[in-house]
Amino acid sequence: MPSLGRIFLVRLSWVFLVIGLSFGLPRLSKADVFSDFQKARQAYTKQNYAKAIALFEALVGQEPSRVQNLALRLESRKYLGASYLFEKRRKEAAAQFRRLLLEDPSYRLDPLSFPEEVIKVFSAVRDEVLAQRDAEIDKSKVKSDSNEAPKATIELSQAKRMQALIDLAETERVEQENSRWIAMLPFGIGQFQNGHDGLGMVLAVSQAALAVVSLVSFFVYQTIDVPTKLVGQNTGSDREAAQSAEQAWYYTNLVATSLFAGVAVAGIVDAQLRLNLQSRHADIDRCQNICVMDSM
Repeated sequence: MPSLGRIFLVRLSWVFLVIGLSFGLPRLSKADVFSDFQKARQAYTKQNYAKAIALFEALVGQEPSRVQNLALRLESRKYLGASYLFEKRRKEAAAQFRRLLLEDPSYRLDPLSFPEEVIKVFSAVRDEVLAQRDAEIDKSKVKSDSNEAPKATIELSQAKRMQALIDLAETERVEQENSRWIAMLPFGIGQFQNGHDGLGMVLAVSQAALAVVSLVSFFVYQTIDVPTKLVGQNTGSDREAAQSAEQAWYYTNLVATSLFAGVAVAGIVDAQLRLNLQSRHADIDRCQNICVMDSM
């Protein structure tokens, strides 16, 4: 039966083995990738392009690529594309150059390290990639501008709508502050304010005439009333005549004053009612205007 110390040592060795594999495998993997790249590069240098293609395809020929390092991946694609060209496989070469340039559009080949045919194909692919990238940038810019233009238009429309609402509110407030007091005045002033000039003229003339009659009758009544109290200085017939005149002017003043008050009150009520009606129509118009502006 194994001792406890031996069991502990076995388990401890397993722990160290797991830790070693955890840290060692990635390093071994990276070392294997670099070693495979070196073998493929040597095959390319020895002009064994078929072997170089096989080795480089094992590195970057599939997606996802085995090579995680960007610089090593770009170098692998470069030599794989050149190897394809030497084997008269132009289409595959262009595809590898395109993948390289999509990852790094600024990449360039050294003209001293590659023949003219390789430089030519690589440059043609590079021009296509850059042209496509520029077209996508222009397209996105146009789309961005087209999206900003309606946005600016909407903002301007909203600003105009807000200003119109402010103007409506200010106009309504001015009308409410002024018109109610003016409509309380007699002599048809409220009617003139509301735009009913004909009725305003009738009320102005009639109330002015009644006011004159009321004032004159009041002063005449007061004048007649004094001598009638001096009974000893007047005969009976004079006294009766004075009393009749006094009563006549009294009732004239009473009727004229009553009519003046009645016509004035009627005019004020008419002005207020018409003002309410106009305000209601104005509210309807404002609502319609707001609805129209909401639909902008």
